[in-house]
Amino acid sequence: MEVCCTPEFEEQVEKLSKNKSYASLGAELAAAYCGVTFEQASTGDLLFPMPGLSFIKKRLAGRGGYRVYVLAVVREERVYLGFVHPKTGRYGADNVTTVRKAAILKEIQAAIATGQLYRLEPAPVRFAALYPGLTVVQISTCSHQLR
Repeated sequence: MEVCCTPEFEEQVEKLSKNKSYASLGAELAAAYCGVTFEQASTGDLLFPMPGLSFIKKRLAGRGGYRVYVLAVVREERVYLGFVHPKTGRYGADNVTTVRKAAILKEIQAAIATGQLYRLEPAPVRFAALYPGLTVVQISTCSHQLR
C-alpha cells in the first residue's frame, strides 16, 4: 500500500506540527497510515461513493482530535490524504461543509493528475523533532493517473 498526500496537506501538517497543542498529529498520522493494511487505512465515514474509489473522512485521536479527508483507490491500494484539521485549539475548526468536501476531492484529483504529490512515511530519527512520528517527503513515484 502506498500513502501520498497533496501539497496542501503537507503544508497543514507542517503548520500544525509547529504548535505544541498539536504535537500528537505526526504520531496519529503515522499510527493511522504507516505500517497498516489498505483496509485499515481506508476506514472512516464514506462521503462520496464512486466506483473503485472511496472519499472518506477519518477521525484521529477520538473526539476533539483531528479529521483527515482521504481518497482511497481500491484497485491500486493507494491512499491520498487531502486535508487535515484539528477539532480544538487555536486552529480548531467545525465540520467541513459539503462544498468544501467537494473542493478537497477536486484538489486531490488535480494533484494526482499533475503529479504534485508527497509520500507519507515514518520519520527517520533525525527528523523526529521537526515532524514527530512522521515526515512528508516529495518523491516522483507518487505520480499516478486515476483510471
